[in-house]
Amino acid sequence: MGGGNWLRGSHGNAGVFPSQVADRLRGQSFDTFGDFREAFWREVGSDADLSAGFSPANVARMQNGNAPFVATSQHFGPGRNYVLHHVDPLQHGGGVYDMDNLVVVTPLYHSQILKPSYHYGNG
Repeated sequence: MGGGNWLRGSHGNAGVFPSQVADRLRGQSFDTFGDFREAFWREVGSDADLSAGFSPANVARMQNGNAPFVATSQHFGPGRNYVLHHVDPLQHGGGVYDMDNLVVVTPLYHSQILKPSYHYGNG
């Protein structure tokens, strides 16, 4: 668990896309969403306020472009790391790199907010 005060909930379940990270990423080009995700975590890991509360090992993960581990109680299936979730799915017009359309969530919370009919179907 960690994340200073930008990740909310009893176990840092969710957080909005930090504006200071959005400001630093805006205008950059990314070949893939994976590249974007790595840049996001590097920025979080290099920001003392955003990385406050994370373990040194998780800060190192972020500085290397990897998502930090979540509290054990927030694991879901094979998911052990924070996830960038598109609020409006891509097939419903949500932008891949639209930072206003992204939230940071734990795997467990991600499983709870996904509505299969909306996110994967025609709902």
